[in-house]
Amino acid sequence: MVKRGIVWCRWQRALPGYWNSGLSFAEYCRIHDLKLKAASK
Repeated sequence: MVKRGIVWCRWQRALPGYWNSGLSFAEYCRIHDLKLKAASK
């Protein structure tokens, strides 16, 4: 359960950067070493 909380915190910090990046979601995740699977849980 704690791991999900940590993953969610990381996504919360990353989303504003994604919105302003102009990159596709997959591209942004690859560049910033974010796991696509973690976003969908």
